[in-house]
Amino acid sequence: MLPTPVVEKMLLPESMQANLLAMVKMFQSNRGFLSLNCIFPYQEIELLGRFKASWTLRPDDEIFIQWEFRGTYLNKEIFLYGDETI
Repeated sequence: MLPTPVVEKMLLPESMQANLLAMVKMFQSNRGFLSLNCIFPYQEIELLGRFKASWTLRPDDEIFIQWEFRGTYLNKEIFLYGDETI
């Protein structure tokens, strides 16, 4: 029997927010999409997996982000996602 996957909606960790803000400034674009393999902080561990995010820069200089992360830990699939304005 396969273990039940972890599916959780959450806020983007602060370290990932900072990295994404740097990417938005680097691309100097109102809209964008990013997909990469990375180490993602989750609870007390770091997960290796695939991070995807899309962003839209609003007229008030706030950034709306939709994101997802897929990884595994101890043979258990973990899917994290969220959307927020930063």
